[in-house]
Order: sequence, then C-alpha cells, then structure tokens
Amino acid sequence: MAETLKSVVVFDVDDTAINFVPFFFSYYNYEVGGKFTPESLYVHDYPKVLGITQEEFQRRINLFYGTDEFKNLPPVPGAQTVIKTLTQEFHETIIGLTARPEVIADKTRFQLDTHFLGQFQYCHHLGIFDEDLPGGQRPKKSDVCKKLKVKMFVEDVAEYAIDVAQLGIPTYLRRCPWNVSFSDEELSSVGVTSFRTLEELLEIISRDHPN
Repeated sequence: MAETLKSVVVFDVDDTAINFVPFFFSYYNYEVGGKFTPESLYVHDYPKVLGITQEEFQRRINLFYGTDEFKNLPPVPGAQTVIKTLTQEFHETIIGLTARPEVIADKTRFQLDTHFLGQFQYCHHLGIFDEDLPGGQRPKKSDVCKKLKVKMFVEDVAEYAIDVAQLGIPTYLRRCPWNVSFSDEELSSVGVTSFRTLEELLEIISRDHPN
C-alpha cells in the first residue's frame, strides 16, 4: 500500500493525536495508590519514572490496553482541527506511526475512526516495547519513514523526532514534560521545530508548507 503513495504526513498517535499519558497515569495511580502526573514523566522512560522493571511496566500497560479507559481515550486538544485541515484543505495523506504493539491495532483503529473518521489512511504499529522482537532489535520510526516519501513528521518524543529529522524530513515536536530537557535551539539545530499547542502547529505548517 505504502509504495503507491506520492507523499505522506506521518503522525505519531499517543500524545500527538490521542491523549495517552494523563489517562495512563490516572489508571496506574488507581491501581497502585500513586500520585503520578504527566509532569512526573521528566524523561520518556516509564520504568525509571515509576520505579519498576521493564517487565512490570509491560504488564501494567498491557492491562491498561484492555480497559474501557484506554478504548475511550480522547484526542489531544486541537488534533482534530489540525488533521482535518491537513486532509481537507491541504489535501494531505495522513499515516499513523505508533510504538504500540500490533496486537492492539484494532483498538487503535477504533480510536482513530472515532475521533478522525476517514482521515488516517492506515496506522503502522512498531511494537517498540514488545518483549519478543525478531532478532532482539528495537524497531525505529526512522526505519519506517525511510520507506515512505514523507512530507512531514509530527511526534512528541524528542529522541524519535531527532532520529527522523536526520533523514532530512521536516519534523515537528509537541512540547511535553518528557522532552523539556531539549532546548528549542538544540532541536532546531538538528532540524526539529517545536510547538506547544496543535493550533500553533497548524500556524507553523501553514507558514512552512503553504497550500
């Protein structure tokens, strides 16, 4: 399917299109009696922040994937407007790219269809945190982007954004607590443009990629 596309906009899913971190922490706090907030995630390393092993984190997040809370996650504020504008006014093709495992692809599709009906052509699941990966190699979002003609990439994890930007792809990073250790200047020097709100992203895209 991907080979027939002329150019695409690649959108990360969690905390770029779908609001994930606040609701996962709410669920986790209820389960363990914790007091974690999105601001607690000062680096994008859940086991480190939660003080648990990778295996325990994987168990917890897999349980969360099975809840109604996960099924009914809302969109990030402003995401619906941005994606609708990209598809209807800029006539862009949108592809989702997520670290989520393939086994929950149907749940991801339900969320995207609920909030962005008909606007994501498809979503690629990397399964970055899966325990059993072929060859033991963690897949990278840049590996997927290499196979596509990507017009722009939108992400919330700085390390992923930098990796993709090094391919020469215009890359936009949503500012979140887990990427504040990277300054705007540092990100800009490697080709990553920061934005605070999705409304701001739309302004930047309109400037950088005029219709």
